[in-house]
Amino acid sequence: MLYADGRKAHVRAFSSEITAWLAPRARVLGTLWLQQEPDPALLRTRPELVIVLGGDGSILGAARAIGERGWPTLGINFGRLGFLAGADRENWRDVLTRVFAGEAEVQRRTRIAWTIERGKDAAAANSRRKRTRQVAGPIQGLALNEVLIARSSRGRLIVVQLELDARSISDYRGDGLLVSTPTGSTAYSLAAGGPLLDPTLEAFSVTPICPHQLTQRPLVVPAHLRIALRLIEGEQATLSVDGQGFHPLRVGDAVHLHAAAQPFCWVALPGRGFYHRLRTTIGWGLGARGAQPSSS
Repeated sequence: MLYADGRKAHVRAFSSEITAWLAPRARVLGTLWLQQEPDPALLRTRPELVIVLGGDGSILGAARAIGERGWPTLGINFGRLGFLAGADRENWRDVLTRVFAGEAEVQRRTRIAWTIERGKDAAAANSRRKRTRQVAGPIQGLALNEVLIARSSRGRLIVVQLELDARSISDYRGDGLLVSTPTGSTAYSLAAGGPLLDPTLEAFSVTPICPHQLTQRPLVVPAHLRIALRLIEGEQATLSVDGQGFHPLRVGDAVHLHAAAQPFCWVALPGRGFYHRLRTTIGWGLGARGAQPSSS
């Protein structure tokens, strides 16, 4: 199965090229298009491999469309960075040939399952909707990279309370609070000063965004804990999921997080894993003269 950003002409053209190349080698079930509702018939299939044509944003979109299905996914990079991709426009034939030969490995990467719990004002509004038969379902979903509560562009500082297994840990005053998976540790979390986490770890990092306290530093917690982020001060705030889904929050609202039951199945070739990609995409671990270390 293919997943592609149909808004881009060169990606559409490449989808035709790769479909023709795959025809004698594999059965292509169809294509899921970014920015379109997934075809229910395709979602009922069981592909052995999903090939994503696009950058990291497309892979995040594919992970959201796949949901809890656990389909192995390989990205072919058409974006700028392509940290999550296992191939690019130059080597995709070689990579897919080796994947079909059984050389690939599948990593089971932890994801975040999140749910918004509305505060008293929102609960009262929902009660009124029930009386008029306009019942809103729970707002929930999955994140492959991160979940972020942040102040809106015109809002003042916010205060977010962190709870672990229903115990209050700390109040964070600043621009926001970010919870990242190991996969997301090279994305927004890295830019915010969060730690790099090996993607095979079952852990989350909690990173404050521009904290107004010198003692607030990133925290790494085991993924089996139940996390709650509660907005306790701030006029305007937003929940951002993988930088693609946005939900307004009010004081009293809480976002509950835990490790999703079904991880994201990421496909790559041996030798092109996390540490290799750290060096080749963002220059991590380079020597003083810019030379790459000889070891893998």
